[in-house]
Order: sequence, then structure tokens, then C-alpha cells
Amino acid sequence: MDEDDRDYLIAARPLENIGYVYSGTEITQQKEVLNRLFVVLLLLTALFTFVAMTLSFIMTGKAIRPIMNSVERQRDFVNDASHELRTPLSILSAGLVILEEEDGEKLSDFSKQTVDDMSDEVRRMTSLVNNLLLLARSDSGKLVLEKKEFDLSALLFRSIRSFSKVVEDNELSLTSDIQENVHFTGDQERLKQLLYLFLDNAIKYNRKNGNIRVQLNTTEIYNRISVIDTGIGIAPEHQIKIFNRFYRVDETRSRAMGSNGIGLSIARFIVQAHGGFIEVDSTVGKGTCFTILLPK
Repeated sequence: MDEDDRDYLIAARPLENIGYVYSGTEITQQKEVLNRLFVVLLLLTALFTFVAMTLSFIMTGKAIRPIMNSVERQRDFVNDASHELRTPLSILSAGLVILEEEDGEKLSDFSKQTVDDMSDEVRRMTSLVNNLLLLARSDSGKLVLEKKEFDLSALLFRSIRSFSKVVEDNELSLTSDIQENVHFTGDQERLKQLLYLFLDNAIKYNRKNGNIRVQLNTTEIYNRISVIDTGIGIAPEHQIKIFNRFYRVDETRSRAMGSNGIGLSIARFIVQAHGGFIEVDSTVGKGTCFTILLPK
């Protein structure tokens, strides 16, 4: 009951055949004390929460800082190592080319095979170094795409021609269905690298006498590039993971084929940097279709 800004506590007790007995006492002061204690409790709770969050932020920052420094040092190491390796690899590659051109006829069959194997390994290492350098630059935010308009159709034709010998050596066939005069504004070198990654995968994971087909067509919104193979295929549970860095569907087979598990993650980065995305449709034992959608 509240009267004249005062609070009372009233109790009633029934008396047999008579009625009720009422008693009351004023509790205004006690209620004011409780209200003040409640406000103080709220303020203390807010204060403790703020202090706890501040301490947590400070401690988390101290804990994460060494980790971030370690990650940064790893990025710098990969970047520096990639730069340092590119020069000797270029020298080795040039030396092997000169050896093949000048002394090719003088070499025995065993020596020729050795030179060919060395050339393959130098190309593989060069590709790995370039991929690692691209990843390091993308992680550090230092990679800048050099976008300009170019003939996307011509780039696909050149890429297909450059793989013709490798396709023949692996007893495969390579066909194309490319819409001509498709122009696109992007980083031509990165998109060339993208096509090489998908063609290289289509060769590695194909079967003997298999086929690779490259398609290019346009819609109202996208330039659509498809690389289709008749290879071993990818199980559904792996399809959502294959673009993760260093992920391999089959560790043993991937190592035997020279896969390092970063090709598709680089492909995804290049496509996303151009505002596009990649679709994958695959059936185990029948083959895989990678579709690259680049916005016009």
C-alpha cells in the first residue's frame, strides 16, 4: 500500500467467528535502502563486466601477438625464399635448354632422358615457387592485379596449344569449343596461370586415352570457362574441401603425381580477385567439370 509517498507492510489474520485482525508497519526506509543497493549492484556488475572485458582484450592481444609475429615471419620467409629460388631455377632452366639445343645429338639415350627428367623437375619447382610467391603476396595484401582489356578467347587458344605436347605424351586428347572474340578486363598473366592450373590437373588426374575439353561461352552476366576431363573424379565429401590450401583428396596419389595441394586454392583466389567464382561437378570414375564464372 502506498500513501503520501510512504510504503507499508500489512498482514491480516482471520479470527474464528469474529473477522480479521490487521497489523501494519512502515517500510519506506527499508525499501529505499533496497533500491539503492539494487542500483549499486547494477553499477558494480557493469563495472566488473567492463574490467573483465578490458583485461580479456589485453591478455588476448598479448597471447595473439607472438602468433601473429610468427605468421608474419613465415610469410616473409616464403616470400624471400621464393624470390631467392627463382634466379637459380631460371639459370638451371636456361642451361638445360642450351644443353638440349647444342649437345642434344651428342647425348646418349640415358643422358637425354636424364636431361628431360631434370627439365621436368625444374618446371615443377618453378611452378611451385611461383605459386608460393603468389600465396605469400596474397596473404600479405601486397598482390596487385594488373587489369586491362584483352582477348580471352585468344588466351584460351594459346593455353591449349602450349599443352598439346604434354597431352600427346600422356596419351590424351584435347578438344575445345571456344566462342571467339570474347574480351575481358582482368589480369591476363593471372588468368593464364589459372588456365594452366586447371589444364595441369585435368592431365594429372585423367585416365589413359582420356579426353580433356575446354569451353568458353558468354551469358548476359558472365564469361563462362569450363575445363572438363574424363578422369578419376572427386567424391562429393571432398568437393567442398578441394579449394582449401594444402588439401589433398588422396595423399599417396597426389604426391606421386607431383601435387602440392595449393593449385586449386590459388585458382580460387585468382577467380575471386576478379569478382567471380568456381563451380565443380564431378562423378567418381567418370570425370570432373570445373566451371569458372567471370563477371563481364
